[in-house]
Amino acid sequence: MKKFSIISGLIFFTFCARFQIYDLSSSNVISIPVIEYNPEKKINDFYIPVLIQENLVYRIPQSPTIYDNEVLLPIPEMNFIAYFPKLSDKPAFLITSKNNKNELAKIYQNIPIKIFSEGIIGESCIQDNYMVFRIFLTKEKVELNIPPEPENRMPAILYPQTKNVNPSRLFLLNKSNMFVEKEKERLLLEPINDKDYTELIKFYCFPDYVAIVRFLSEKEAILNFYNIKDKNMQDINIDIKSLQDPSKNEIINIENIFVLENRDVFIEVASRDKKSYKNIYKKIYKYNNNLNLFFDNDDLESSLFYIFPDNSFYLAKEDDEDLLIKIYDNKLNYQKNNRIRFDRENNYWKEYWINLEGRIFSSKLQENLYSIVEWK
Repeated sequence: MKKFSIISGLIFFTFCARFQIYDLSSSNVISIPVIEYNPEKKINDFYIPVLIQENLVYRIPQSPTIYDNEVLLPIPEMNFIAYFPKLSDKPAFLITSKNNKNELAKIYQNIPIKIFSEGIIGESCIQDNYMVFRIFLTKEKVELNIPPEPENRMPAILYPQTKNVNPSRLFLLNKSNMFVEKEKERLLLEPINDKDYTELIKFYCFPDYVAIVRFLSEKEAILNFYNIKDKNMQDINIDIKSLQDPSKNEIINIENIFVLENRDVFIEVASRDKKSYKNIYKKIYKYNNNLNLFFDNDDLESSLFYIFPDNSFYLAKEDDEDLLIKIYDNKLNYQKNNRIRFDRENNYWKEYWINLEGRIFSSKLQENLYSIVEWK
C-alpha cells in the first residue's frame, strides 16, 4: 500500500509539474543610449538619434539579428545597419547606401561607415563565415490591393500579397571581406538572386546554403536554396491545395514556414470557416519531397514558434500581456509551459523573436536606453 501511495504521488507531481508555468528571467545583451537628435550637438559615442513628434518616437531599431553574440541592428528610417562584434557595446562599422553616407557621417563622426551602391537596407541574417542583407530597390513601387482582414487573422507580414512591396534583392557578404582594406568604404557584396523579389517572406543562413521562403499565394510557396560554394540556386514549390476538402465550407492557408539545416521544411496550415473566418483547425506538416502530417494542434490560439534540429518544437501565444510558450519533445509529447512576463508599467516592449540558435529575445525602451534582452 505504501509503495502504491509513493507511485501515485509521483504521478500526481509529474502531472502538476507538466502543467505548471515557468517564468523566464531576462538578461541584457546590449544597451544603447536613446537621445533626441540635435544636429548642433556632437556626440562621440554610438547612440540612437530619435525624433520625437507629437509624443511619438521615430527612428527606433527594428528586427535586430543576433547569432553567436554578433548583432546587426537596423534603423530603417535612417537606412543603416550597425554591426556589433561579439560582446561589444560599440559597433565596428555602419552599413548604408552610397547616397546616405554623408548624412550618416554627420551624426556618427567617429564610427567607420561601409557602403553599398543604392537602395534601402532591410532584414539580415548571420552565419559563422558570412552575412546576408536584403536591400530594397528604389525603383517604382509595386501597388497591390489590400483586402479586408478579420481581426483574428495572422499578422499581414505572412501575406505579402496584401501589402505594398518594393522589389528587393539579397546580397551576401563574406566575413573575410569585411575588414579588407579598412580605409575602403565599399562592401564586396555578392548578389544572390539575379531578379527582383516582391514576395520574399524570410530567409535563413545555414553553414552551406541560404534558404529563402517566398509565397505565390496563401496556398503556395516557393523555397530557394542558394548554395554558398557553387552559387547554385535550387527551387522547390510547395502547394497545399491538395489538403483542401472541397466538400467542406472552409478555406486553408499557409500560416508559417520553418526551414531546418537538413532542408526539412515545416509548414503550419490553418483551416477557417469561409463566412466567419474563425479557425477550424491548425496542423503542422513536414515536407521532404512529400507533405506528411507532423502535428495536429488543438490549441487554435497558439502558433508554431520554433522547431529544433531534433524536431522538438515550441508553440506560442500571447496571453493577456505575456507570451506563453508550450514546449514539446521530438516525440510530440507536451513537456511544460514557459512564460515571458513583460513589465509594461516600466518598459516599452517593442518586439520579441527567436533566433536560429533557439534563443529568445525582446527589445525594450527604458529610461533613455534601448536594450535587447535574452530570456532563459
